[in-house]
Amino acid sequence: MEDAYETIKMLQELRTAKILTLGLNIVESISSFRELLSLHPSPFCNLVSLIIDSSMRKDACKVNMSVEARNFLLENSPSATFIMKI
Repeated sequence: MEDAYETIKMLQELRTAKILTLGLNIVESISSFRELLSLHPSPFCNLVSLIIDSSMRKDACKVNMSVEARNFLLENSPSATFIMKI
């Protein structure tokens, strides 16, 4: 749980990002702590593009992204483009 909390804290520091690229491991890490995400509002209000890069994983087609993780990343940027690199 400490890793997920630190990851959320790090993502909050990137709140002014317009383009954000995240590795699949980060998305899966925060996805596994749904209750923690529900306590933190989405920090991204200027996001234009969210890119999830899973190209380094053999099992890239098996992405586990919770609704809470998606909301945390995109809720305050509803017009942001979501890109999944496989």
